[in-house]
Amino acid sequence: FCFFFFQAEDGIRDVERSRGLGDVYKRQELSNKKEMLTNLTRYYNSVGEKVSHALPLTFHIKEGLEDPEFKRFVEVFQNKEGKNIWIVKPGENTNQGHKIRVLNTLEGVRRAVKLVRKGRSLIVQKYIEQPFLINKRKCDIRIYALFTSANGHRKGYFYEEGYIRTSSKEFSLKNLANRAIHLTNDAVQQKEEDYGRYESGNKLSFADFQKYLDSVCGCLLYTSPSPRDLSTSRMPSSACKKKKQ
Repeated sequence: FCFFFFQAEDGIRDVERSRGLGDVYKRQELSNKKEMLTNLTRYYNSVGEKVSHALPLTFHIKEGLEDPEFKRFVEVFQNKEGKNIWIVKPGENTNQGHKIRVLNTLEGVRRAVKLVRKGRSLIVQKYIEQPFLINKRKCDIRIYALFTSANGHRKGYFYEEGYIRTSSKEFSLKNLANRAIHLTNDAVQQKEEDYGRYESGNKLSFADFQKYLDSVCGCLLYTSPSPRDLSTSRMPSSACKKKKQ
C-alpha cells in the first residue's frame, strides 16, 4: 500500500501564491479517499483489469440513504455469508483516522450514512478480516513520494526506504470498537498506554521489517535507499518475493 503525505483540504488556492506541501495543486487527487477510489478504478479500467483485484469491495455513497450505491451495499450486506464486517471512512477532508469506524451491522452503517453532512460522502469498504500481522498486530507501510512539474513535464518518484507503522494492540475481530486495534494512525496510537512498548514510536524501519520477515516466512522485501523514477520504472507487483533457496 502506498500513502502520499498531502494535507487533505477542499478547494484549490491561488496557484501563483501557493507555498509548501499543503498547497499542492489538485492534491486531493492523492489525499482524498474518494479520489483515490476514482483514480484507481480509472487506472484498472484503462489496462483492462478490475479494481477489485487491488481493493476490497468498496461503495462510494454520495447521496445518503437514497443513493443507488447505498442500496447496492444493502443488497450485498443482506446476501453475504459469514462475517459481515465493513470499514467506514469519510470520503474527503479528513486525516488521522478521524471518523473511521469498523462496523458489522446494517443499522450501524445506516447511522453512519445519515450523519454525513450535505456535500460530503462516505466510503464503505469490506474489512480485511485476515490482514498481514506483525507479532499479532496490524501494520501499514508508508513510503515517501515526490511529484514534479516543470514546463508541463511531470515526473513522479518514490523513495524505496520507507517505514512500517504498527498497532499497540493484538488484532481481534471480537472488539470492533477499539480503534487502537484496527487503526495504525499515530493520532490514534499515541493515546494508548502501550504506545512505543513494542517498537519505538510504533515504527519499524525496512531493515527491521526484513528481520521479522526472515523469522516468519523467509520473504524478501524490495528495498534500495535511493530515489526511483516512476516515469521510467514500475513498482514491483508484490511487496515481497520468496527468497531463492
